[in-house]
Amino acid sequence: HHSGRCDITLLPTAMASGSSASNSGHRRFSYISEQGRLNLPRYEYSGSDNSYMYRLFCSPLAEMLVQRFTPMRLAPNTITMVGLAFSLLGHGLVMAHSPDLKEPCPSWVWGVLS
Repeated sequence: HHSGRCDITLLPTAMASGSSASNSGHRRFSYISEQGRLNLPRYEYSGSDNSYMYRLFCSPLAEMLVQRFTPMRLAPNTITMVGLAFSLLGHGLVMAHSPDLKEPCPSWVWGVLS
């Protein structure tokens, strides 16, 4: 179980005013206020999608597909990595058939990519 704790090492940065932050003469700029930087370790993501499309169609469909076609012993990260592999394969095929994206690819390449 994830504790919600976020261990982040932050480098010293200058505030947005542009003051120098290091001895090397380089300027670094911060887009997070000092208070935000202090609160960062306590941050927890809590996104949700309450749209009708998600609640009535996407979520039930995904649940049915996972229950029907995915073994319970399969880790969620494995599913993500398989999806990434298919995506990389499709993009690799496009690059192999049209490296500059000026020549047309065979239609089956677009089918693999989709």
